[in-house]
Order: sequence, then C-alpha cells, then structure tokens
Amino acid sequence: MKKYAKITALMLAMLLVAGCAQKNKESSEQTAQTETITNVEVSKPEIRTMKDEYKYNGTLKPKDTVNVVGTLSANVEHAYYEVGEYVAKDAKLFDMDTEDVQLSINSAKASLDTVNANIRSAQTGVDLANGSSMESQLSSAKNNITNCQTSLENAKTAAQTAQKGVDNAEIQIKQAEIGVKNAQTAIDNAQIALNNAQIALNNAQQTYSDNRQLYEVGGISMEALNNSEDALEQMQNSYNTALNAYNSAQAGYDSANASYQSAVNAKETASNSLTTAQRAVQSAQTALEKANDDYDRLKNTTASENSRRASDSLNTAQASKSSVLAAIDQAQSKLDDASVSSPISGVVLEKNVTVGGFYSAGQTAYKIADTSSMDIEVNISENISSILGLGSKVDITIPSISDEKFEGAVSELSPEANSDGTYKVKVRVPNPDGKLISGKFANISFAKEESANALSVPRNSVIHKDDEYYVFIIDGDKAVKKNVQIGIDNGDYIEIKKGISVKDDVVTTGQTYLKDGDKVNIVADDEENSSNTEVSTEVVTEENSKKGDSK
Repeated sequence: MKKYAKITALMLAMLLVAGCAQKNKESSEQTAQTETITNVEVSKPEIRTMKDEYKYNGTLKPKDTVNVVGTLSANVEHAYYEVGEYVAKDAKLFDMDTEDVQLSINSAKASLDTVNANIRSAQTGVDLANGSSMESQLSSAKNNITNCQTSLENAKTAAQTAQKGVDNAEIQIKQAEIGVKNAQTAIDNAQIALNNAQIALNNAQQTYSDNRQLYEVGGISMEALNNSEDALEQMQNSYNTALNAYNSAQAGYDSANASYQSAVNAKETASNSLTTAQRAVQSAQTALEKANDDYDRLKNTTASENSRRASDSLNTAQASKSSVLAAIDQAQSKLDDASVSSPISGVVLEKNVTVGGFYSAGQTAYKIADTSSMDIEVNISENISSILGLGSKVDITIPSISDEKFEGAVSELSPEANSDGTYKVKVRVPNPDGKLISGKFANISFAKEESANALSVPRNSVIHKDDEYYVFIIDGDKAVKKNVQIGIDNGDYIEIKKGISVKDDVVTTGQTYLKDGDKVNIVADDEENSSNTEVSTEVVTEENSKKGDSK
C-alpha cells in the first residue's frame, strides 16, 4: 500500500513539473520586446556666407549738426520752420524786427542832414567871403541861422527818443539778471540728474557686455540677454532724457544769458544812438553858433579873415559827413543781418526763437541736422582696429526699429589710442528714407573672419562631447552619427568644413535623444513632438523565441 502511494506522489510531481514547463514556453513565445523609434526634425545644410564678428553698441547721431546764430539783437518778426521739418540750404529761417535798426539809420540820416546843412552853410560862407555885396552876405547869414535853429530842434527831438531807448534797455538788463540766476539753478539741478543717469547707463552697459559674453559661451539664455539689452536701452533713453533736460537747462541759461547780453547790447545800441543824437545836437548847436559867428563876422571882420574862417568851417563839416556816412553803413549792415538763413540742408532739431520774443545776438536760434547719413561712434580694442580701414563694411541693427540689417562703412578711424587703450571709430550709415532716428540704440558688428559659400547647419544640431563635434544624419530609417570639423560659429549657424555634404538630411530636433544606429521617424516642423519623441512598437524577435524554447 505504501509502495502505491509513493508511485502516485512521484507521478503527480512529474505532471506538475511538465505543466510548469509548458506554461513557461507559452509565456516566452508571447513575450514582446519594446523597440524605441525617435521622432526627429531634419533639414539640409545650407550654403551661406559665415562671419565671425565682434559686437559693439552705440547711439545714432546725424552726420552734421549746425547751430544757427544771428548777429543782431531784436524781436523776432517771422519764424518759418518748426522742429522736425526739412529745410534746404540757404532757406530763410527767421526774420527780426528792424524798427530799432531803422531808427538808428534815421537818426544817422538826420545827423547827415545837419552835416549837409553845415556844409552848405560853410560853402555859403566861403562863397560870401570870396565875393558878393555885404548886404547879400548878411541876408544869407541870417537865413543860415534860421536853418541851423531848425536842425537843432530836430536833433534835440532825436536825442530825447534815444534817451528813452537807453532807459528801456536798463530795465531789460535788470530783468535779464534775474533770469540768469534762475537758469543757473536749473542747470545745477539738471547736472546732478545727468550724472546719476550716466552712472546708471555705465552700469547697464557693463551688465549687457558681461551677459553678451555669458551668452556666447552658453552661460545665460537669449531671454536674459534680451532683458539686459532692454535694460540698457532703457538706461540709454533715461540718459538721453537727462541729457536733453540738461541741454534744455543749458539752452535756458544760454537764452537767459543771451537775453542779458542782448539787453546790454540793446543799451549799447541805444547809447550809441543817444551819443549820435547828442553829437547831432552838439553839431547843430555848433552850426548855430557858427552861423551866428558868421553873421557877426560879416559885420565886424575883414573879407580876408572871413574867407579863412569859412574855409576851415567847410573842411570841418566835410569831415563830419564822412563820420556820419560810416555810421549809416554800419547800421545798414545790421539791417541786412535781420534775416537769418540755414547754412546746410537738413532737419530742424531745435527751434529757440518765438515770434514776438526777443532774440539775442550769438544765441542758438535753430539747430539743423543733416540726417541723410547717420554716424555711430564706438571705442574698439586694438586687435579689431588692426583689421579695419576707412571704408570697411559693417553690419548694423537697431532693435527698437526692426530686425533689419543696415550696412554702414568706417568713415573715421583714430590712429591714436584713448587713455584706456581703445581706439575711436566712426561708422556712417546711409539714411535716404529717414528711417534712422538720432539717439536710437544701435548694435554694430565688425567682421573678424568671413567664409563665403560655407556649408552651414543650425547651431543646435551640432553636439560637442568629449572633444569631438558630431551631427546625426538620416540613412533610411536610422540615425547615423557623423563627426564633423567646424568653422565659424555666428550664434545661429555653424560652418561645417568636413564630415557631411549639402545633400544630407541633418537632424535639427530630437538629436539629444539619439545614438548611432537608432531608428527614427521624421516629422514636420508643425507636428506635435515636443512631449512624445519616442514611439514604442511590439516586435517578437527570433532571439526571444529561442529563449522561450530553451525554457
């Protein structure tokens, strides 16, 4: 009985083992291996001109800027151009009121009338002394006294008018002195603000330069670089605003000082007119006295003495006429200066005259800028200056305007280093359509090295690992690793000197998931592949089948 029980247990154990083996075999045959297929985007290499560049930044300035000043102090009667308008060379900018100048001319002409009367009187005396009857001479002398009395009254009236001009000018001087003090206070406040803005700008420029270097070595993102560039532009704008405020305060001071000087000049002009009028009074008084003397002399002196004195009087009167004519010419010259024209063609940047307001000689009335070309000044290092020359082409971008590249050329290259070892360079950019605006922040790229017809791929498609550079190209449905020799890297594209051809499909997205020989699935740019870069498929392999059989 025990023997049968042992046999039964043994058979049950054998059946159990056989059943497990059969189950494991079926499980192995049905086991599937998961094989990875990576979604990738590809593009073919492109032929382009590659440049290795040094980048600097500066601000746009007009090619030429002229401060237009006048030589006459007077009220503004007409102003023909406003800020932002284009003005042609020799176009009239503004006219000044010529009433005061005309008054000076009239006063001088009045003096001339008196002098001419003196000459006539002296000539009459000469004529009378050289002939005619005594009765006729006395009658003529009496008429001359009457004429001289009239000239004296006219001269006194002119002197009174001139005295009023002097009094008014003294009032203007006192008012102008107050304006100068107020303007100086405004300049002091604006200077403090400008100094603070300069410090902030210097800090922003240093931050941007540091971030540019960090970006080029992959230390920061493009967004961080753009933020620092935006901050730099904001600081530049703040500095420009502070500079404009300072310039405005300076202009206010110049205007106040010019008003003061103008008032002084006005007093001087009025004083000159007064002096001229007083001389005319004195001349008329002298003429009257002389006429009386001539009359008395006719009655009391000999003919010979009369002739000598008459000749002396004629010579004196003729000399006075020359002096008065010179004064008239000077006043006429001031009258010609009453209209002021533009010395260049350009755009009006500043207008500092107001119709009805007072303009002082020497004050900047208009600022005209020739914006047909714009200049950018930067300080470059010695190694860059050695590869540049006059006329060297450079690329320029103005972020606040557009992404468009503008081409400029080196117009000035200083042969002498600055105190910090840099060299000043001026770049000129054509501006025929007026798109470039003064004060805008500009990026300048100086080409250190250039490669024409270079084979290039997107920068992110090249992988650098363990002192080698490589890309993945597509061969059928597999990714093939290709070691490459790189050239110029401009930040967006890398030059490929050796390793691939223009016909290859280079992986531009998904390459970081790949290794040599991996299967890939090429997708278009607009397909969603950012989160699902791998596709799993079930494939029953021969190896797994054999493993299952062995079990």
